[in-house]
Order: sequence, then structure tokens, then C-alpha cells
Amino acid sequence: MTTLAESIPTAVRRRSFTVWYKDLGRWDIGYFSTLSWAWPPEIMQPLGSVLTRVVREVKTSDLRSVPIIEKITFGGVASVLPVDDRDGYKGRLFWAEPGQFVYSRIRAKQGSFTVIDPVVGRLAVSQEYPVYDIDRGRIDPEFLKIALRSEAFLRLMVGLSHGGSTKTRMLPDQFESLKVPVPPLSVQRRIVAAAAKTRNQAARLQTEADLLESNAKREFLELLGLPIPKIGAGSPRHFVVQFRDIERWGVRHLWQSSNRLDPVGTRYEGSRLGDVIEDLENGWSPKCFDTPATGEEWGVLKVGAVSFGVFNPQENKALPPKLKPRPQLEVKAGDFLIGRANVTRLVGACALVRETRPKLMLCDKIFRAVWREPSPVIPDFLEEVLKTPHVRQQIEAALTGTSATMKNITKGNLLALRFPLPPIAVQRRIVASLSLARRDARQMRAKAAALLTQTSGSVEQMILGALQP
Repeated sequence: MTTLAESIPTAVRRRSFTVWYKDLGRWDIGYFSTLSWAWPPEIMQPLGSVLTRVVREVKTSDLRSVPIIEKITFGGVASVLPVDDRDGYKGRLFWAEPGQFVYSRIRAKQGSFTVIDPVVGRLAVSQEYPVYDIDRGRIDPEFLKIALRSEAFLRLMVGLSHGGSTKTRMLPDQFESLKVPVPPLSVQRRIVAAAAKTRNQAARLQTEADLLESNAKREFLELLGLPIPKIGAGSPRHFVVQFRDIERWGVRHLWQSSNRLDPVGTRYEGSRLGDVIEDLENGWSPKCFDTPATGEEWGVLKVGAVSFGVFNPQENKALPPKLKPRPQLEVKAGDFLIGRANVTRLVGACALVRETRPKLMLCDKIFRAVWREPSPVIPDFLEEVLKTPHVRQQIEAALTGTSATMKNITKGNLLALRFPLPPIAVQRRIVASLSLARRDARQMRAKAAALLTQTSGSVEQMILGALQP
């Protein structure tokens, strides 16, 4: 017996098609996207048949305490206007109750809509966020969200939205006239279940990957004898410092002194960065082009090349032809780089250069380690240990600069950073263990991404009516 889906031609995007004048709802090429659905005509219903507009204005007496939706993300998360910003709010507000559907007139084409979560409770919205009751006897809210975020429907809204590129609008009458598939609830729920099953599988893989990496980092700290940071713990409110340990008078520097590595509390003797490398050198920051170097051009690294703990050669600026390059500053594989200036959380970010394009030079906001021969530390271990909470505390305690957006750390303070230094053989062993855990975590995340990609394609076909759920 032929199924409904098998009797319907597969939906495709057509380069040409014929339209009867009597079928034209609007003279707009975007309108023709409605023809890509593969469901029988009776299944395709206007949104207004399953959504009923609700307009209930918020009373003036409620304005001070009501939570106001500031925006709805493209993923459907509603963020609320901060309390401090509500008093000056002007304009009419309307109630959005739990379980109701709300969309953004300005960002409808990107999928900016949500169903108000009962946990969130009632909210208020401006006139830019139309509110609707959902006919749950005809359409499942989860199916509705999946259908409206399908590629076919989003493509349709892109074609029909009015206005400029950043302020396009989808007005309520037009939105309500758009057709979506409304198959039997049993079919809708099978599609929702198919999507949810894979999302849950992918979420489990992501959780396992996060746990694997977290445990590996914890084991790394334990092997070095360093304290495990407590979740949510901030800077201590009080601490004890010996007078002989004070190098500079100031709360942050006193904290740094109190936080010095205690050899008794670690498995290995503490060492300074200046004890394991010969020196730190920085580069040159001439006036460059704003675009990255291409081809045979020379470039100068930006601080962003190391800001996130992995070397990124794309973060560079092309050197103007009139300036002569300095080959001695060229960055090569095996170099160890440390950022000296950035926002607080990124100062001291470091990265080992494993591979790079040629003709990229060091800038003056990045230090490069000069290795000792023979070196008492392997680069991979140094990269890991300088990212531990213990070392990060030392870095942030030593920062200088009054600007909130640009802090600095001196070469001397970097060379004074202390950390446990096990023998080379032990360094290699614990770094290998950490690398193995990260590799396994990457594989889990890749599997999760592949599952989501595969399922999104299948669900898209189900929504279009071209695949039996």
C-alpha cells in the first residue's frame, strides 16, 4: 500500500515555475516559496487558524513591577529588561501569559519567537511582539516551533519581510496568513518525538564530553598537588601574609603574596617561569592595514592570536609594502607565546604555535619565550600549567593599568610566576593523559554534531511532507 508521503513528490527548490493569477496572494517572489511544501492542500493551513491574537494591555499600576521582554533570541529564549531600566520605559505594554506564543515583528525571519515557559510566568511585551493563544487541539506547540524554524518557512519569511536589512518587519495580518502544515496531532507528535530523541542523544554526548574534560583537568591539578577550585568561589575576603613575603603594598599584590606556591602542599618543588626559560622577548607594532596578510605578504600578529589559548594565525594585520619586515620576529612552529596586554581575563593568555603560515611577525603586545638548552620543561606542559587557576590568580593579582579594557602585565611579573615542576618524564605522562581525554571529548562532540545534522535533515523532510514520520 502506498503511504501518503510516498504519493507526494519530493519538495525541491525550483529555478522556474508557473503560477495562476488567481493564486497570487502578493506580488513578491518570496511568496512563491509556499509552493515548496509537499503536503496535500488540505494539510496546509494559515497560521491564523491555529493562533488567535490576544491584546490585553498592562495597567499603569502594574508597570513598575511587571517583567518586560527586551528581546527574543533566534533560538527562542526570551530575555527580560533589567529592573533598573524599567522606570524610564515608555510606550504601551501588553500581557503575554505562560503557554502563549510571541514573535518579534522585526526579527521574525531569523526565528525570533517563543512559547512563554510556565516557569517564567507572565511577562509584558511592547507592540513589536504580537501575542497569540495556541489551539492545542489542532497543533502541538513543539511541532509549531519546529515547523516555524524549518528552512522552508524561514526562507519564506526572509522573502516576505518588509523594510531594510536590519529592520525588516513581518506584520501580524501577514504572519497569520502564512500557511504551515497542520497534519493530525498523532503525526505532529511523531515528528516532535523524532527530533527530541536525537536532541537528547546529542545532549548526553555533549554532557559526557564536558564531564570527561572536567575530570581530566581535575586529575591534572591533583597530580601536581594544586588545589581544586570550588565552583562559584571568588576572591577570599581575608588572608594571611608574612611580612617577609611582601614585595608591594596593595590588596591585589598582598593577595598574590599570600597565594604563593607552598612546596609542602604540592607533590613537586615550585619553580618560577624565569627558572625554566631563558627570557621573554616581544615584537613590533607598526601601523598596518586593517586586513589580514594574504599570499606572500608579511603580517604582524594581533593580540587576538593568543587570547583564547589556541594560536590563531588569522589574527594578524598586513604590513604595508613601504615598511621593511623584520625576519628575526617571524613566528614559527614551536614558539611559545604569552599575551601581555588585554582585558583582565585575557592578559597572560598563552598558546603554543604548532603550525602557522610563514611571514607573520610578533607584535609588541605578545611575548615569545626563549627556551633554555636543555630545557627543564616541555612546551605542552608549560601551556597547560600556565592556564591553571593557581597561575591565573597570580597573573590577575599582578596586573597594572587604569583602563578596564586594557590591562598589562610586566615581563618581570610573568617571569616570577610560580608553579609545580615535575620531572620531564612525568610532564610528558600527565600531558598525554590530558590530550587523550580531550581527543575523546572532541570525538563525542563531533558525533553529537553529526547526529543533529542528520536528524535536522530528516525532520525538515518530515515537516515538508516529503518523508513519513
